[in-house]
Amino acid sequence: MLEAIRDFFLHHGIDKIYWLAFSGGVDSRVLLDLCCQIRSSFPLQLNAVHINHQLHPQAASWAKHCATVCQEYEVPFIEQIINIKNENAFSLEAIAREQRYGILADCIGENDILLTAHHQDDQAETLLLQLFRGAGVAGLSAMPTIKRFAKGYHARPLLAFSRSKINDYAKQHQLSWIEDTSNLNTTFTRNFIRHDVLTLVKSRWPSITETIARSASHCAEANELLEHFLFDIYQECKGSIENTLSVKKLLNIDLSKRKFVLRYWMKQFIDYLPNEKKLNTILNDVLNANQDRMPCVKWKNVALRRYRDDLYLTCESLFSHPDKINWDLKSPVDLQGVGRLYAVLVQGQGLVSSIDSVSIAFRKHTNRSLKKNFQSAHIPPWERERTPLIFIGEQLAAIPGYFTNRMYSAKK
Repeated sequence: MLEAIRDFFLHHGIDKIYWLAFSGGVDSRVLLDLCCQIRSSFPLQLNAVHINHQLHPQAASWAKHCATVCQEYEVPFIEQIINIKNENAFSLEAIAREQRYGILADCIGENDILLTAHHQDDQAETLLLQLFRGAGVAGLSAMPTIKRFAKGYHARPLLAFSRSKINDYAKQHQLSWIEDTSNLNTTFTRNFIRHDVLTLVKSRWPSITETIARSASHCAEANELLEHFLFDIYQECKGSIENTLSVKKLLNIDLSKRKFVLRYWMKQFIDYLPNEKKLNTILNDVLNANQDRMPCVKWKNVALRRYRDDLYLTCESLFSHPDKINWDLKSPVDLQGVGRLYAVLVQGQGLVSSIDSVSIAFRKHTNRSLKKNFQSAHIPPWERERTPLIFIGEQLAAIPGYFTNRMYSAKK
């Protein structure tokens, strides 16, 4: 096991910064010990992050235990506390996972690697969970050993090892770990699969987790080939605006390819794909709507919208119009819920450099002139209220990235 972890770090780079998701359970406890043993061979920039979900009466003492263990190993430790306001056990698991990975994504920097202690049994559980949901080849690929995540990567270096091997390692090395009793609660879907389904199957086929993991690997290979051979079709279906798809081009390809292109496109931007019912609504209603319509399909916090011939994916977040902001153009200005504006000196582009201050506002009502500017810039209606407008006095001077008023534009 130690040899495999050493090979993992040598392959992915000992000069990178690694972040271990450390729950204190036996799996992450073993991974922490293995990583720290590797440090005796070569320097490793390792940090530990503990997510305190505040769902268990002993959550605070668990966090303290994790901090103590990391202190003994001389590993920098961070505790992140989250609030999960939901009492429905069936969705609690998904909500906790979503918030946990959101925090972990915020922790890692450019090209950093997040380490989680998923193992072979977790892989088998994931494949069965996906199978019961009716997943296709991509879903049945289950968990990859490493993939892009946030600004860096998410790696699972223990994926080839069974739960029993990890437990044996922990006992042999006399490690102490946390036993979370909620892992026995079969109200949670994954626990039901682990304790009721897989336990029964293992009584007949003892090596079933290894077999299922092998099937997941075969599915991953098949999905990789599919993506390779159909990538050119995806490229050909891109819309007129960046990150969109063309409805007309989608309707010109076979249904099976159309489904692939839609799923592949969505995977580039969101974590949760629509279920079969939502996907069929997109295929039947959104793609076949008249071009003057703007149909929308929503799931979780995502909305798929159509504007003219293009499909857009948007994140559904609350947005309130801020008051007018005065900007001296000397430093960037943060626009909450929108992004950040910079003023960069470029010859012959944008506003004339003699302007030393402007004001930023957002559309609060419609007028014909502004509507025309939005339409000319191909800004879809749902984006218009959160598109910043640059004013000089009471005069619209620019829509950043789209339009510059000739009265104030730089001369080439």
